[in-house]
Amino acid sequence: GVDVLRCSLASLRRRVSMIPQDPVLFSGDVRFNVDPFNASSDEEVRRALVDAQLEARTSLDAQVEEGGRNFSLGERQLLCLARACLRRSKLLLLDEATSAVDEALDAAVQRAIRRTFRDATVVCIAHRINTISDYDRVLVLDDGEVVEDGVPAVLDMLRKAGKKIFFVTNNSTKSRKGYLGKFKSLGLEDTKPEEIFSSSFAAAAYLEQSKFKETGKKVYIIGE
Repeated sequence: GVDVLRCSLASLRRRVSMIPQDPVLFSGDVRFNVDPFNASSDEEVRRALVDAQLEARTSLDAQVEEGGRNFSLGERQLLCLARACLRRSKLLLLDEATSAVDEALDAAVQRAIRRTFRDATVVCIAHRINTISDYDRVLVLDDGEVVEDGVPAVLDMLRKAGKKIFFVTNNSTKSRKGYLGKFKSLGLEDTKPEEIFSSSFAAAAYLEQSKFKETGKKVYIIGE
C-alpha cells in the first residue's frame, strides 16, 4: 500500500475514478466525454463503450448537449463508466452508479466492472443487494453507524433467516464496552457465548448446523 498523502494530487487523480449518482457530462461529442484529454485511440474508446454496455446506444461522434440533457440519467451514468473503463484506474468509487438502469442492464454492467477492474479496488454504495452480492466485504449503515459487516453471502443468509448481525470493529477495551452497551440496550446481557462469533465466516459455519435452524437463535458477531 502507498500512503496517499505522499502522492501528488495529479498522480492520485489519475489513479482514481468515480461514477456519481448524478454524473457530469461536457458539451461536445461522446468521444470527448469518454476521453477528454485525447490520450487514447478511437478503438480504445470504442472498447470502453462496449465495456460500459453503450455500443448499441451511441457512437463516438454523437453530440452531447450541455450537462448531457439529451441523454437519459442511465446513459449518463454509463458514459461515466466508459470513462472509468478507459482509464483502468486502480481505485473505482461507485455512488449508486447504476441506480437509473433496469436490473438486466445493471447485471451486465456489474459483469463488465468485475472483468475490467478485477485487479482494482472497488468501493460501491448501493441499495440493490444483487449489485454487491459477490463483493468481498459489505458494510450496512444505519443513521451513519455500521450495524452489519461481513461477507455478502453470509449477511444474505442471516437476513433470510430473520437474524441481525452486530459487528464490532476491534477487540479494544473501548470497542468491547461499546458492544456490551449495545447488547444491554437490546436486553441481551444473557446471550450465550456460543452465539457470539469472531467473524462472519464462523457464523456461516454455524449456519450449517441444524440446531441453528431448529431453535432460530440470533447470531451476533464480534470482529477482530
